[in-house]
Amino acid sequence: MGNKKQRNMKALALVLAVLVATGFATKFQTALPSLNPNNKVPMNILSEIASRIAADGPLDDIFNLFNSLESQIRNEQVQHDELYARQQVECSGERSFREKEIADATNAINLATDEKNAAAVSLSQNQQQLETNVKSQADVSALIKDLEEQRAAANAVYKRRNAEF
Repeated sequence: MGNKKQRNMKALALVLAVLVATGFATKFQTALPSLNPNNKVPMNILSEIASRIAADGPLDDIFNLFNSLESQIRNEQVQHDELYARQQVECSGERSFREKEIADATNAINLATDEKNAAAVSLSQNQQQLETNVKSQADVSALIKDLEEQRAAANAVYKRRNAEF
């Protein structure tokens, strides 16, 4: 009688452990492929445990199932950790590359801005110089016209005096 009671207590403890494991399994279904609902691992394990309990199978077999699941999850975690490390290295390299590209572009725009500002100053100075030159040219043209008129008048006076003599 004591043996049957002890066996029932073990079975109850095992069922509770299975329920706790199922709770964790459903919580991490999306995190680990072995617990993916499409993989049906938790349901397979529960049905196998239930059949072994019903057949009065040894508890060691059930614990071996849990150990196998734990080993599978740990292996998958190692794979995830390796993938994470590779992605971190790739991201770090990409970030360094992009930061260098941004620095190069910033330098290029700074140089272009400096050139544009220098060209704008030069344009302003040249426009002022052009205005001065155009005014000077107009003044010289007016002076030449006045001088030509004076010369023509003086020439006419000369020719008239010459004709009088």
